[in-house]
This record gives sequence, C-alpha cells and structure tokens, in this order.
Amino acid sequence: SASPSPPPPSASTDTYGTIFGRKIGQTMQIFAYSSDTATIGTSGVLIDADTALSWQTVEVAFANGVIESVAAENGLTATIKTNNKEVGVGDMAGSGDTHPAGLVMTVTFTSGTDMDSVYIDFSSSTTVICIVTCVPFTSTPRVATVVQDKSNNLYLFASPNTPTDGKASTIEIAVTGAVDESDITPLLTDMTLQVGSGFFGLGFPNGTSNLPDGEAIAVTSRPLLDIDVDSVTTAVVASPAAP
Repeated sequence: SASPSPPPPSASTDTYGTIFGRKIGQTMQIFAYSSDTATIGTSGVLIDADTALSWQTVEVAFANGVIESVAAENGLTATIKTNNKEVGVGDMAGSGDTHPAGLVMTVTFTSGTDMDSVYIDFSSSTTVICIVTCVPFTSTPRVATVVQDKSNNLYLFASPNTPTDGKASTIEIAVTGAVDESDITPLLTDMTLQVGSGFFGLGFPNGTSNLPDGEAIAVTSRPLLDIDVDSVTTAVVASPAAP
C-alpha cells in the first residue's frame, strides 16, 4: 500500500504515471500508479495510491538481465518478449478490462543475472502504462520516484542511465507546509538531514555513498501530501551529476 510521490510525467501534460521495481533476491516486484489532472487537479504528479487510476496494460523493458518467469497479479498471464528482456500484462486482446493500481507482477530473473545491473528502461517505448491509450515516458532515460508508504517511510526508486553512472546521491523535497512539523528522521547509518527554508534534504556527507534503491531511507511524522513538485528544490541528484 505504497503511495508514490512525486512520479515522473508520462506523455501528455495531463497524464502522469510511474512504474517502479522493488528487488528481492532474483526477483523484481513491478508497481504501477497513474493519474490525470481530471482526477487529481492541476498537479497530477502527486499520486495517492488510494485514488490512482486503474490500468488496461502495463509493459516494461529491462536494461540487462534475462527474465526466467513472471507471476502476474489480478489473475492475468504475462507475455514475455524480445530476448526475455520485456514483459507485458493486461488487456492484450482489446477487451477493455481494467485492473487496480499497485503491484502488477513479480519478475524472476535467471540465476546468472546480476541484479545490481537490472533496472527499468524508461528510454524504451515498450515501457508504458496504458489506460485508454498507451503513453511512453517523457522523462527518459533517467527516472526517479519517491514513495511514501502508509507508515510514512520514504523510499527512492531510480533507473540510472547505466548501472555504474549517476547513482542517486541526495534527495531534496520542498513542502508547502511546515518542515519542522514533519519530524523527518533518517534511517540509514551516517545519513544526514539538511533542513532549509521550506525544504529538506537527505544524503551522505562523505561525498561517495549513494542512496540505496528500494530501502526505507527516512521516516516522517505525517504523510507528505503537500510536496511542492514544481519547486526547483524538489529533486533527486545523481553523482556524478547527470540530467
């Protein structure tokens, strides 16, 4: 029951979505959430899991790794394609059926796959969330999603340009409410919290450590429903620096 915030935009100005993968051993759980400005308002990029739109099809291309099998949710059967590096689930026959946002499928990779090198390829036009039409992602190939779960833990999911270049090193989030009332607590050893005027940042002072993917990095005392997604301060910063 995770609530992504804020996800990257998909293909149009009024449709937004995120796909992120949580790695567990040789598997990756694929989650998909989407919204539009008709349901969310003028800023659709802050998605509440409880109000996220249902989807018809979710397709994902992976950089690196070889898919061994896929267990799809919602009683669906996954289709594995293109040298076992792409997978799709959902309305492949045009039935119009929709399925709830959240966990879409669990992908198992072969034992010889280095899971550290596996990430979702957002530069591929295969990676889409289809609601009425299929829209690829415009923020490519570097996409980051900040997730806050129901216990107010914060997670970062990021797809780097390459497995070794530009890993996320710091995260900064601007909020419209009072930062000092959010009680932000870092959860990782040696991680520091920086609090500024209307924003907070999380990172490591040694300049070399990177933020882990899919691990709880901090917890707040309240849901951050007031993230200012339009602020230049709201950003995930890569090291080495990259767009």
